[in-house]
Amino acid sequence: SKGIVNIRISNDFDSIKINVMNTLGQIVYSETDKKTTPYYTKQIDLIGLNRGIYFIQLDTGKNKRTRKLVINY
Repeated sequence: SKGIVNIRISNDFDSIKINVMNTLGQIVYSETDKKTTPYYTKQIDLIGLNRGIYFIQLDTGKNKRTRKLVINY
C-alpha cells in the first residue's frame, strides 16, 4: 500500500472494529464503525505511518481476521 487502504466486506454483521498494529503489537490506528449497507466499504488513510510491515485486524464480533499490510511509499 502507498498508505491508503480500502476495505470491502459483505458478511452479515452490525459493527466492525478495525485495528492496525505494528510488528511490536502496538495499535497505531483503531476505529469502530457500523455497517449501514449490504456491503461495508471503508477507506483508511495511513499515510502518516512509517514505511514497514503492519497488521490489520478486522473484528465483527462473529469473525476476526488479521492480514499483513506493507506500507511502502
